[in-house]
Amino acid sequence: MVRYMMAGLGEELWVKMKARHVNFRQRLRETLLEHKEILNAVTRKDGSMVRKKLYEHLQKAEREMFGRA
Repeated sequence: MVRYMMAGLGEELWVKMKARHVNFRQRLRETLLEHKEILNAVTRKDGSMVRKKLYEHLQKAEREMFGRA
């Protein structure tokens, strides 16, 4: 999924995301931190934390990409 999304960095979706964020670079740093938190939970084999962090991350991504509250 990440490869698919990263392949589209120049695509319309990413252009819209960049336009919505005053500080797109900061949001990228935050996203990287979210990914690290998910990976850490996977590494610890903490299934409930993996689900929690993934859910939070995907909810935020959905709001940012599609303007949903």
